[in-house]
Amino acid sequence: MQDLKRLLNDSWTFFLAHLLPISSILFPGLIVANLVGLQMEAGFQTGDGEPIDPTVFWYAPVMALLYAWYHGAVMFYIASAVNDAPDSIIVCYQKALLRLPMLFLLHFIAGLAVLMGFALLIIPGVLLLVRLQFSDIYCLLRGQGPIASFKQSLAATKHDRWLIFWGAVIIYSSVFGMTLVLSSMLASMDLWNTVVSVLFSCVEGILLSLLTIFAYRMFIRHEQLSQAATDGKSDEIE
Repeated sequence: MQDLKRLLNDSWTFFLAHLLPISSILFPGLIVANLVGLQMEAGFQTGDGEPIDPTVFWYAPVMALLYAWYHGAVMFYIASAVNDAPDSIIVCYQKALLRLPMLFLLHFIAGLAVLMGFALLIIPGVLLLVRLQFSDIYCLLRGQGPIASFKQSLAATKHDRWLIFWGAVIIYSSVFGMTLVLSSMLASMDLWNTVVSVLFSCVEGILLSLLTIFAYRMFIRHEQLSQAATDGKSDEIE
C-alpha cells in the first residue's frame, strides 16, 4: 500500500509541475474530439422513420485517430520531461504523428481484445485493460510494432497488475467523482449548456492524463526493478 501511495504521489506531483504544457498539448485535440463527438451525436438523433446518415459512422475512426495523436503527443512530452529535456508542443505532435499508424493499429487490436474480454465476462476485459497499460509506451517510445507492444505489455505488467489496477481505480474514481459533483452543481444552477459541456469534457480529459502519467511511472519502476534484477544476477555470475 505504501508503494501505491508513493507512486500516486509521484504522478500527482509531476502532473502539477507540468500542468500548463500538458494542458497545452491536450486542449486542442480534446476540443476537436469533442466537436466531432457532438457532430456524431447529432447524426444519430434522427426523427421517427428517418434513416441515419451513413457519414456518421466515419466519425468513430476520426475520433480514434485524434485520440491516438494527442495521447501520443502527451506521452512523448512525459518521457522527455522525466529526462529533464521537455520537448515543445510542436515536436511532441510531430513525434506522435510519425508513430500514429502503428499506434492506431495497436489501439484497434487492443480494443478488439478488450471487447472480446468484456463479451465473455467483465473480469477478463478489465484485466486486459490493466495488462495493456504499457503497450502504448512500447509502441511510441521503444518503436515496437502493434503485436510486439501488445505482447510485451502483457509480460511486463504480470507482477504489478494489482498495483496498476488499484492506482487506475483511485485516479479514475477521484476524477469521475469530482467532475460528477461539479457538473451536477452547474446543472442545478442552470449553467449547463453545450459550450460548458465541451469545456468540462476538456478539463476532465486533462485530469485523466494522470492515468497516462501513472502508467509511465509504473513503467519506469518496472524497468528499474528489471535492471536491478539483471545487475544482481551479473554479480552472482562474477
